[in-house]
Amino acid sequence: MSSSKQLVVPDFNDFRWVLQAHAMLGAFYNALGNQKKCEAAYVMYIKLLEQFYGEVSLEASNSYFLMGAYYHEQGDLMLHKAIACFGKSYSLRKKMFQTD
Repeated sequence: MSSSKQLVVPDFNDFRWVLQAHAMLGAFYNALGNQKKCEAAYVMYIKLLEQFYGEVSLEASNSYFLMGAYYHEQGDLMLHKAIACFGKSYSLRKKMFQTD
């Protein structure tokens, strides 16, 4: 007697707790002043969102915008990263809503 394993394809509910964990870790580290770990948690959050929704999605665009706001709050030393994130957010929206 053999048992066969059925492939289970994850959906958003399977990823939701992982996404929420990275968002909460980012907020937690930000509150503690650990910007390096905060940034790493937020970057992983964006990567996971892109894996689920795709690199060109409204969710990814929103995440890049929020990451840009985070970098902007950190001051002048992170301004170049803020500008890069705002630019990425804009270019994603432009791709999504562009009409031919």
